[in-house]
Amino acid sequence: MDVQGYQIEFRRDVLHFTFSTSTNPQALGAALNVVADLFTERGPRRFGIITDVSHRRASSVDGRRLIADFLQRQDAYLKSHCRGWAVVTNNDVIRGALTAILWFKALPCPYRIMETSRAAEVWLARRAPLTGQGQRAQLT
Repeated sequence: MDVQGYQIEFRRDVLHFTFSTSTNPQALGAALNVVADLFTERGPRRFGIITDVSHRRASSVDGRRLIADFLQRQDAYLKSHCRGWAVVTNNDVIRGALTAILWFKALPCPYRIMETSRAAEVWLARRAPLTGQGQRAQLT
């Protein structure tokens, strides 16, 4: 589904969330609300997430705040239901920046920052035997 340029859909047990090129915080907020609604609809079923930020070249302070607030609100749900979260970008600088940010405040579930969607899909598939809550995957 398209939410103001953000692509959001569950395929099997993986939420694919592709960021748009827009840095409009209202569009991001609308997309994050849809993701929260999808979590509610899923209920207790375990899932993985692939967030593709490959088309994003910048972020706004308001956008980063929206993401931080979303993660705080969804923390308990993600800890207990998300088997892994892969963030995809082909940009070395963005990968490095995300890695540094996540050193300070990790996601509430196992995660990796990867260069391709295919690598993210493989990593999530290998996580099928679910790990314990709170375990962190290594960054790549």
